[in-house]
Amino acid sequence: MSVSSATQSTKAVRSLERLRSEFPLEARLANASAPARRTYAKVLARWLDAESAPIATEFPAEDLAELESLDAVAVSAEGVSAYPFSARHTGISVQLHGRRVGVMCAIDALAVPRLADATVTIEATCEKCQKPIQLQVRADGSWTTGGKETIRVRYPERGDPGGPCCGDLCPKIRFVLQGCEADSADEHLNLDEAIAVARGMFAFQEPLVREEAKRLAAAFP
Repeated sequence: MSVSSATQSTKAVRSLERLRSEFPLEARLANASAPARRTYAKVLARWLDAESAPIATEFPAEDLAELESLDAVAVSAEGVSAYPFSARHTGISVQLHGRRVGVMCAIDALAVPRLADATVTIEATCEKCQKPIQLQVRADGSWTTGGKETIRVRYPERGDPGGPCCGDLCPKIRFVLQGCEADSADEHLNLDEAIAVARGMFAFQEPLVREEAKRLAAAFP
């Protein structure tokens, strides 16, 4: 299945709608203050370009507080996480421009190639058997795996959220090898479907990052 056909699949559409309902990140950012939105773009840009996770002191405290209240970022001693990126270890990472970057979950990992406009290598382990999983995903959504195993993404219902998405839903959205699925088939997406969900969920970030890149280019010609 191609990414374009996966985008139109019933399961991909249904899963994207559910994720946007369970975690309305785009809608929350649309209602954020202008300064907070600019800081949000700066955080994402830092994740794409820097050698390490951004830290809180790089940004206005009031903007970070607003963004954290919207569950758009998560501030910790390790740095400022911003979906799809995680300053804390989650067991899933991407190799981006020669460096390893942490991500929140399996769907978030699949969103990075489009946002970064680059090919990335995703490294994880199967949720059940703990075998290593590696796949390369390109900016256009095409992919290849590091082995012959069929890789899926488990995406269960969030249920009643008790805190930030990174604390209750993200830890459940994991890569799993075919044959290791522990739950209903409805809770598992194939890679094309999961990539379609990831690209749709985070598409709104692209213009924010582009505008920040233009601003930096103008400020530092």
